[in-house]
Amino acid sequence: MRLTSRKTLALSLALSSLLLQSSGLDQSSTLQRRERKPLPPQLVDYAQYDDVVVLHCEEQPGFIKFDGVQLKPVVRVRVNVRVNTRENRWAPEQKYEELWFKEGTPIGSKVLTSSPIKERHEVGIFLKDGSDILNDSEIAACASALVRLRLEANLNKNQILTVRIPSTIFERLKVELQKQKFVSYRENSLTIRTLIPIPLESEFGKREVMSFMPRD
Repeated sequence: MRLTSRKTLALSLALSSLLLQSSGLDQSSTLQRRERKPLPPQLVDYAQYDDVVVLHCEEQPGFIKFDGVQLKPVVRVRVNVRVNTRENRWAPEQKYEELWFKEGTPIGSKVLTSSPIKERHEVGIFLKDGSDILNDSEIAACASALVRLRLEANLNKNQILTVRIPSTIFERLKVELQKQKFVSYRENSLTIRTLIPIPLESEFGKREVMSFMPRD
């Protein structure tokens, strides 16, 4: 009986050792797979801002159907606001205004309500989910909308902490802002006299502050 017990114990120990080794190999393989996996996009916490502005940019192909009309393509930018997100990060979007553009040139606007953003509030601006596939006309409209919101923020003494945009359109949006006389602050800091910034940031943390610089 003792011999049998010893054999059983030895067999159990051997099996346990094998199980531990195989478990260790599995864990090592899992860690290696995790190390190769790219980091997830930067998480968004709306509680960092007093209010959050959300831009919905969408071309309206059937908006104007009259023959001979030159106002094509028309892009509508819906500007919604999440109010008091420091207190309620899940605050719903409220409709604020609609802006209309043709190739980045403003052609109309419709204010739906008075601005819900209080004076001196710190604001974050975000493009809606799915904006990584915007076409050139939509990106130009977004850039013009950002310039308008930048001016509104100045008048209301608001600070724009970030403008979050998809990395896939980051450089194209910069080009459109340059057409609006906004240049890289990093590259032109010595010649910019008045700081009127639009702080761009991608979901992966890429940053570029574009600042207004009038051309002589």
